Amino acid sequence: MASHPVGSTSAAGKSAAAHKAAARHPAAASRPAAHTAAGHASADVVILLTVVSEACWADLTTAGGATIFQGILDLGASMTWTEPQVVSLRLGNPGAVTLTVNGKPRTGLGSDPVTLSRAPGSQSSG
Repeated sequence: MASHPVGSTSAAGKSAAAHKAAARHPAAASRPAAHTAAGHASADVVILLTVVSEACWADLTTAGGATIFQGILDLGASMTWTEPQVVSLRLGNPGAVTLTVNGKPRTGLGSDPVTLSRAPGSQSSG
């Protein structure tokens, strides 16, 4: 089952990478609006990433290494992914973002690159 980013909510903050991701995945444009993390079934992993201070490189992959999203997100960009599988999120500048996983804020990520892994129905690690 192919996975795609389900949306970027900041028109002014969309990066070229976000535009390219949507262009490569035309089905994403026809999907309904993204579910909120609090209102979505717990069987999925719901990740909300918002860039709050400066650009951040992000790489979201499946456990098998397939790329779901990879690119640089500009200040103000916001992306939401809803995935029914184990995913890993690598952030090049985690101090520049706010991150929520299944409705729970992830804090204390520091400023060094970080990798987070999350499986549906399990606690976050990384």
